[in-house]
Amino acid sequence: MSSFIQEQSDIILTMNPSVLGCPPSHYGSVCNILCPTNCNGPCDLEAGNCIFGCLNGWIGNKCEQACQNGKYGKNCLETCSANCVNPQCNKMTGECMGGCNDGWLDSNCTQKCPLGKFGKNCSEFCEGCISHMCDYVNGICDNSTACKPGYVYDKYCNTTCRDGLYGSNCLQICSSFCLHAPCDHRTGDCIDGCIRGVHGTNCMQVSVKTAERVIDVALRIGLFIGGVLLGILITVAVCFVIRKKRQSKKRQGKDNVSKKTQSQDPQHYDDVRMENVSTYQDLRMETGANEYDQISQINTAYDNH
Repeated sequence: MSSFIQEQSDIILTMNPSVLGCPPSHYGSVCNILCPTNCNGPCDLEAGNCIFGCLNGWIGNKCEQACQNGKYGKNCLETCSANCVNPQCNKMTGECMGGCNDGWLDSNCTQKCPLGKFGKNCSEFCEGCISHMCDYVNGICDNSTACKPGYVYDKYCNTTCRDGLYGSNCLQICSSFCLHAPCDHRTGDCIDGCIRGVHGTNCMQVSVKTAERVIDVALRIGLFIGGVLLGILITVAVCFVIRKKRQSKKRQGKDNVSKKTQSQDPQHYDDVRMENVSTYQDLRMETGANEYDQISQINTAYDNH
């Protein structure tokens, strides 16, 4: 029934618009022209001008003109954000069509990155900076003279310690008793626990039983090493004594040979002396006999004459 009444009303209005006027979406002498689509409400029945102005992003009597580049909103009075990558934003909402420059968020790029974030779409973190405070655009730490433990000192504090190091400026070495390397680059804690016999977050605390066992092992090793050294000293001493005895025997042998040689020298001298005397006597006797014979021969010759 209601649809029938509406149809009849439309027929009446179309035939004679002056009776009740055109519907809100139409204008003209017979209400056969649609109002401009960008009108913010009904239009003028005669000319079709937008009575209550235009939707955001449009201007003109009939709202047929879009906002110029860089403008948007009601009567195109708003300016696109300077933080848009593309200066041309959505003419109705002001949304940045190509996204935001580094350090900015939100659809129209008017919101800075929250504390601790920076860069494209605020997707990067300034974790190493003191108090997480850094430039929201480039990530340079507000305090560039130091970084949080676990990071190498530089203006960004974004380089973590290499495996095996931790702490302020990565100057400390992870415990060698960690079950698995590396340790936490900030605190030095052994991530997967400690080897057997030690405990603590950084595996530097030795249990009582382990300490006693270590002392016992150290004592045994010390005794063993002491015994070995004592044996070496005794061996060296024995070798030294034996060597001394051998050197003493050699000296005694040399002295005996020297004495024997000295005792034989006088006897040899006596033998040579006796031999010389005997030879002298023989020569003397022979010489004397020859001289006697010669004298006798001379005397005999003289007598014969």
